[in-house]
Amino acid sequence: MTSERLRPEDLGFGRLFERIRDAVIVADAETQRIVLWNQAAARMFGYSASEALKLRVEELVPEPLKAAHRAGITRYARTGHGQYIDSDAPLDFPAVKKNGEEISVELSLSPIRPVHDADGDEARFVLAIIRDVTERKKAEDAVRQLNKDLENRVEERTSQLEATIAELESNQKELRQSEERFRLLVEGARDYAIFMLGPDGRVVSWNEGAGRIHGFEVSEAVGEHFSAFYAEEDIERGLPGEELRVAAIEGRFEEEGFRVRKDGAPFQAEVVIMALRDEAGNLRGFSHVTRDITARKEAEEALRSSLRSLADLKAALDESAIVAITDQHGKITYVNDKFCEVSKYYMEELVGQDHSILNSGYHAREHFEDLWNTI
Repeated sequence: MTSERLRPEDLGFGRLFERIRDAVIVADAETQRIVLWNQAAARMFGYSASEALKLRVEELVPEPLKAAHRAGITRYARTGHGQYIDSDAPLDFPAVKKNGEEISVELSLSPIRPVHDADGDEARFVLAIIRDVTERKKAEDAVRQLNKDLENRVEERTSQLEATIAELESNQKELRQSEERFRLLVEGARDYAIFMLGPDGRVVSWNEGAGRIHGFEVSEAVGEHFSAFYAEEDIERGLPGEELRVAAIEGRFEEEGFRVRKDGAPFQAEVVIMALRDEAGNLRGFSHVTRDITARKEAEEALRSSLRSLADLKAALDESAIVAITDQHGKITYVNDKFCEVSKYYMEELVGQDHSILNSGYHAREHFEDLWNTI
């Protein structure tokens, strides 16, 4: 039986040869001529069966690989053994269509038992089952590019996050320093407005701190009603009198609110008013302590703003970036929702595993070992 007369039935394919969705090609190992070519191969490569039977297999191979392909087929024809014949896994291989377009294919090669003609001469054939994986490769390339882009974005966002954290730590340090300075000011009393009021709310004593905070000299402040330190709208609402009333009834009034300086400029203040009584319980007046907390409030607002920015950045990172945290052994301890969305794994499935669970097979094991050693 010569290769030109070979039929699918001779190899036991029967109807399966034309029904299989993958391209099936049989070639003579000695001549490298194609002897069988199914319809799926015709659709994949663009050659009709009559055209294909005039071709050598190497005409489906890109020019840079033809020499290696030719050597492999020749070795198989001579020895019956080939490097990729009957490989356990399909080969990723480039191929060329009739129109010159290069495609990516998944190739499985198998030997066919020798066929003898009437003279007893032996012909050795190779069966190739080919699947077009061009679109899959494009998708994999797109995923790899996406991962690369995401890694770059994670690195960029991480840098931004580190900068934000550094700024936050700086703000916290400044706040602690501000609090320490405030403690020292309290101990020195110079930076507290401490003055006494008569029962009618008029100033009867005035310390240096009060002059510094409110801007009034002692001669200006003594005898003045303490409502002079309130904004006009607060006076109209009766706040000064109400605060003295509460202090007289409950013994103490305190609040954080706004007061004004001599020039009318408002500032944020912490105020404590305490009722002073004689041994008989009669009201003698009030002690009034004011602390200017404008700087502290501004620092607190700056801190809150930094925290909001940090929260916004974290939310943006969770929405667009794939994040995984591992322990020192490479075991996953945390993944974000985006990681689960892209990998299609639940967090419970990933925690405790290493990243080999996501290995697509594209990289060799040594790649991940080198990567982990580098980390």
